[in-house]
Amino acid sequence: KSVLFPQNISTLISKLPPRSKVTSQEIIINHTAFPYFTAFLSGERSNEIYRSMEDSNSINIESMTGIAGSKVKLYNRLRYCPICFSEDMEKYGESYWRRIHQMPGVLYFQKHRVLIKESNVVISDSKNDYLCADEDTCNPEIVEDFYPKIYKELNLKYVNNVEKLLLGKHQKKELKFIIDFYIDKLRERRYTSERGYLYIDKLIDGFLQHYPKEYLELMQSEVDKNQMGNWLRIFVRYNSSNRSPLRHLLFLQFLQVEVEELFNEKKVIGRISAKEMRSPIFDKEKRRKEWLRIIESNPGANRSELKEIGKHIHTWIYTHDREWYHKVTPRNNSRKKKVDIIDWAKRDEECLALARKGYERV
Repeated sequence: KSVLFPQNISTLISKLPPRSKVTSQEIIINHTAFPYFTAFLSGERSNEIYRSMEDSNSINIESMTGIAGSKVKLYNRLRYCPICFSEDMEKYGESYWRRIHQMPGVLYFQKHRVLIKESNVVISDSKNDYLCADEDTCNPEIVEDFYPKIYKELNLKYVNNVEKLLLGKHQKKELKFIIDFYIDKLRERRYTSERGYLYIDKLIDGFLQHYPKEYLELMQSEVDKNQMGNWLRIFVRYNSSNRSPLRHLLFLQFLQVEVEELFNEKKVIGRISAKEMRSPIFDKEKRRKEWLRIIESNPGANRSELKEIGKHIHTWIYTHDREWYHKVTPRNNSRKKKVDIIDWAKRDEECLALARKGYERV
């Protein structure tokens, strides 16, 4: 049995009154952890998990989603927002478990901006008891927040992205597409070469400047620079290993990219082979602007000097946009003065006249 991934949902639907409009899809998409944990999985894998929740077929869903072998673990107890709990008790006489509070890494609830609390309900209990969110399992006391302000700001952005995943309205992307997307964004931020090969040490330094070490520990995603096998070193590699949705969201937040941008993207480049580099892959206008920036930043530089300053861009512009290159690039300033061409016939006549004058004097 699983709290986050209930099964035999179609059986439950069949037991509802005939006129009930509740469907398996509504329950799975709107009331379980399915959209969050399958957001970055392939369509094929997601469909298999969906079918297993609809009609139990003995598939271990936590293994299918990658939870079982992940370093990012689920919380041991059901969790709740104390303000939500107080409001529900006043309005309904009891509260209910909200799925967003159970997602890994959710430290705060965005609506009330307070820390999430643990109830006394153990999530791994194998019993089938119904345990309501009431005074026996929860209490309304707000936990005092000792975390630095930056932790709250970072986490509320993360929680906002979790909510977007739970909507379950995004287009499925294969893992290779996602990695190519990451490489494109890293290339824009100078964390890779033009061909998309990672400057891994620079990436790790940038990541650790963005996220405090202690915050990453809270998010079960600490990064040890000296550990060759740390998760960030292999996160943007081409391999089939499962990656936690939490770490996908951390990485997108580091790149300052909205979740929608990834799932709405239609075309990516990713890593480029040496052969592909010879063809005009990159946007011409973008390259032109970069070359003009180099020219403007180095007034008085000749072509050889500009070439040395912007090697990769110079090569691309000169190869694929040569006419424009010659039009905008200043020529060398240190040219030799043009020497006048000698009119030898005229010089001969002048010399002959001088010779005659000299002969007449003798």
